[in-house]
Amino acid sequence: MAGELDVSSWATGLRVPRILWAALLGSCVVYAGLVASGMFVAGREEPIVLDVPMALVFLAGAIASGVASFVVPKILLTQALAHAAPPRIEEREDPTGQTLFRDASARTAFFADPPAVRRLFLLRFHTALILSLALSEAIAIFGLAGHVAGMLPMPVALAFIGVGALLQVLRFPHPARCEAICERTWGARFPPE
Repeated sequence: MAGELDVSSWATGLRVPRILWAALLGSCVVYAGLVASGMFVAGREEPIVLDVPMALVFLAGAIASGVASFVVPKILLTQALAHAAPPRIEEREDPTGQTLFRDASARTAFFADPPAVRRLFLLRFHTALILSLALSEAIAIFGLAGHVAGMLPMPVALAFIGVGALLQVLRFPHPARCEAICERTWGARFPPE
């Protein structure tokens, strides 16, 4: 059905977040290309010189955005998952688990319906991911804006853009990271497939 979230696997469920990730990371590459091309200094009579007071303002904004890019999405996702109806969990024998007694079999809590858990998680994850990527991109935009305004020379502007892009690279939506968040939140594991 059109518009439905395919949660048959993490690979299909994370398709849209990965497209968003690539698009926002691509914008940082465009910003770096614009700055490196020199088009913003063409026609200037004097080269761009570092305006230290404004550079400190841009730096403060970039630090605030960088910290917020970690803290705010984590709080949002944690609260959203805490307020969601918990998924069904069942105890099963775990052949990899350790037993306390000879006759007792190791039992572990597993998610009873992994696609339902993926759906529950992914519907809340998109918002946190987009927010973290946007706040990371803001750092790159500070560098671009500072350079366009003639307050940050090219190397400084590229450093801002590089840090923003690096933070976005760290946010790549990886299945192992998503599974770990689910397992930590609800105290159960995904069954081996």
